[in-house]
Amino acid sequence: MKYHRISIRLDGFDYSKNGYYFVTICVQNRNEIFGEIENGKMDLNKNGWYVKFGY
Repeated sequence: MKYHRISIRLDGFDYSKNGYYFVTICVQNRNEIFGEIENGKMDLNKNGWYVKFGY
């Protein structure tokens, strides 16, 4: 059986251009791989810092 997903991309939008994009990442068992939320604010761990700042 082949699975088919409906594209949610905007018609005519050039996704190769620079811009801000929202990315959702799902992980097994809801592991907190980038940090945790405390008091409504994201507290980044080492992985989160690498993603945000690139080092």
